[in-house]
Amino acid sequence: MAKGAVIFFILLGVVQVFQAQESKYKFTVFANPCINWYASDVKSTKTGGATFGYDVGLNMDKYFAENYAFSTGISIASLNGSASNTYAYSFSTKDDTSAVNLPANTNVKYNLQYLVVPFGLKFKSHEIGYTTIYAHLGLTSFMNINAHATSGDAKGLLDNSNITDEIHFFNLGYHIGAGVMYSLRGGNAIVAGLTYTSGFVDITDNSKDKVTTRSIAIRLGFMF
Repeated sequence: MAKGAVIFFILLGVVQVFQAQESKYKFTVFANPCINWYASDVKSTKTGGATFGYDVGLNMDKYFAENYAFSTGISIASLNGSASNTYAYSFSTKDDTSAVNLPANTNVKYNLQYLVVPFGLKFKSHEIGYTTIYAHLGLTSFMNINAHATSGDAKGLLDNSNITDEIHFFNLGYHIGAGVMYSLRGGNAIVAGLTYTSGFVDITDNSKDKVTTRSIAIRLGFMF
């Protein structure tokens, strides 16, 4: 988390350089509340319900036409969720010298944090009053920076244990969303919207299943 904060503040310092050179760049600082859940491709792995998370960072739009832009950015996001297997499973953790053996049907709560870098296109309408409607879509890359888990077994074999070795470092998905920008003085705007993100890549090291992420984020941001 500390590394992500350093990167975030460095980027904020660079923003002014870009804006001084080219007015076609627009930046949005955002803090998105999220609803996350996991999906599995096999019946032997059961995923739990939705959990709350966050996505905090900086977005950059480079306009190549009046209403069309390339969009990217960087953020820190939590992609929490839960899953259980109908068979016994062993977890490798950084906290234990030997594997942790979980009984079948043990629910495991995952607390995962990622460095997120999206790439996509953004489309916006002409301003109507003070309001502009926008839509965006593209690909989202995730790099895992923190992975912990807690198990629901009676002994508490996983207790916020570090499971970095059980989680794939890289994840890739797509995003699609829409929202509104309310213009303020000086070219600034308040941004609000919804974004749906779905992962392509298996996030766990378990070869018996494919667990992917899903997320709905409420975009709350300030554009400058």
